[in-house]
Parts: sequence; structure tokens; C-alpha cells
Amino acid sequence: MQLDKGLNPDETSLVMHRSRVKDIQRDLTTLGYYSGRIDGIAADKTRSAIRRFQVDNGLVADGLAGPMTLEALDKAKVIRHHTQGDTAVKTGTGIT
Repeated sequence: MQLDKGLNPDETSLVMHRSRVKDIQRDLTTLGYYSGRIDGIAADKTRSAIRRFQVDNGLVADGLAGPMTLEALDKAKVIRHHTQGDTAVKTGTGIT
């Protein structure tokens, strides 16, 4: 998820726009995994929160928000939304 001049073609799918990282940070905050600044930078705190989420959801804990992790985040938000109501899901995260 970090932008690096040395990316090979297989790693380009891991580069995310800052706005997408912010969305992930918000989602992780809503779900109780992240307590840092919502800054769009996939630094240590964000990757650590992703890893904790991955472990809790039976995913490979690599700290990268790949397709399976993103799908699990979406499912977790829906479950939280249904169990805790509209206030549990933040505006702008893709769940209405």
C-alpha cells in the first residue's frame, strides 16, 4: 500500500490512493481496530490495525488491504450496521 519507485508489475495492485486508505482507516476505526489519525497514509498503525482485523477474520495477516480484506471489511460494516443501527456506520464509507 505504499507508493514506491521500485514497484514491479505484481505489486502495483497494492498501491492505493490516499482517499481509499482514509476510507479503510475510517472503517477500521468504526470497527474498533484503529485509533490513529485519518490521514490516508498506510503507515505502521494502519498496517497493524489491518493485521489485527485480518487475524480476527481468519485472513492471512499481512497488513495489506487486498481484495479479501476489503470484502471482509465491507461484511463487518454491514453486520455492525445491522446490530448497532445507522450510527455505527460512518457516512461516505460505501454502506448506506
